[in-house]
Amino acid sequence: MKIEKKFILKRWNGYREINLEGLSPSINAKTTLFFSDLTDRSEGYVALSWEEVAALQSFPKDFLFEGSLKSKFKQIGNSFPPQLAFLLATELMNIIKQDEQMFSRNQKESNEIKVEKRKSLMKNTNLPIDSVKCIEKQDLRSIPNLPAVPELIEPLQNLLTESDNLLYQLKKIQAGSESSDEYHKLIFCCLNYIFSDSLKRGRTEVEINDGRKRVDIIFDNHAKSGFFYFLREIHKVFCPRIIIECKNYNSDPANPEVDQLLGRFGVNVGKFGILTFRKVESSKKLMNRCKDVLAQSGNYILFFVDDDIEELIKLKANSDEEGILEHMSLLWDRLTMNY
Repeated sequence: MKIEKKFILKRWNGYREINLEGLSPSINAKTTLFFSDLTDRSEGYVALSWEEVAALQSFPKDFLFEGSLKSKFKQIGNSFPPQLAFLLATELMNIIKQDEQMFSRNQKESNEIKVEKRKSLMKNTNLPIDSVKCIEKQDLRSIPNLPAVPELIEPLQNLLTESDNLLYQLKKIQAGSESSDEYHKLIFCCLNYIFSDSLKRGRTEVEINDGRKRVDIIFDNHAKSGFFYFLREIHKVFCPRIIIECKNYNSDPANPEVDQLLGRFGVNVGKFGILTFRKVESSKKLMNRCKDVLAQSGNYILFFVDDDIEELIKLKANSDEEGILEHMSLLWDRLTMNY
């Protein structure tokens, strides 16, 4: 397309001359680029085609633009140069990779420092180094020969998790009446941790029946999923509250302990409870006692030993809610089915 010289003599009016040996002016939707046609004896000017303008914007030759000629120029003028976009994206990716590598190195160095500090702290103690991660925070200061240096104790505290603490305490507490209060409080913490999404408003030493009886632990059942939801909605067990009785026994609970929990059920409390103790010698015998309660009164009692508590804590630490449901369902099946 030839352009009359008179357009060039005026102030800019939508036409810009391009130096074929230099940089191109800015390309926009309303500008026509032209260059001098040295072969044209009439000293005319030639406008760039949309293909040539697209090449200036770094579009490949086989890239097609749809629409009218005006639309094509507008699309090209409003576009961002693809090769420039590629170079910017490549540089950003390199920066991100460098940041990730730097973070990884710093994290590794931080972990190595923590390990060295742990080794340094435990050098003069009688505890194995691997056990440090399971020590409860308040117990750190009672370790023999532990330096009373806050900056050294802090790395140990940062390594602790709630599940580690609970598992450590469960192993530490000795069975027997002298530790019953400590065991009672620990079981409350364990169940509150395991069933935090389902059981709310946990209370201990709750008086019922005008103070004539006392419940070790009681939770309100707010489950929207999981075992306690299925218990209430699918199995239709009346359980607005979950009753727990704690026995710090190494021997199997007998009829008096089962009857004690049975006596805590009622129309304002519910028909489901859990009996916790340390270990069981005859699981079948105790389960038969619980089945007798179900057959005679329609109340449901499950029992937990330390192994159950430990397994549920580990599942919760791994956010394995399906695993918790499966474990609880197996206990439920043993109570309600003949196997």
